Amino acid sequence: MPGIKNMKKQEYITKSAFGAKEEMHWIPIKDLDQYKAFPGFLKDYLRTEHCGIEHIVTDERIRNK
Repeated sequence: MPGIKNMKKQEYITKSAFGAKEEMHWIPIKDLDQYKAFPGFLKDYLRTEHCGIEHIVTDERIRNK
């Protein structure tokens, strides 16, 4: 299902593959400390300079050994 993009509020609302509502919001990097972000390294990562498009894939599931 395509999402609904609202450029004025800078948010994106869609449904996951499992039907759960997902909301994504653009926030200023300077305000990141006010939010919980996943994956855990994301706040530090976004504060560094990057060039081009990057695809980040993580798996933070707990595995029993």
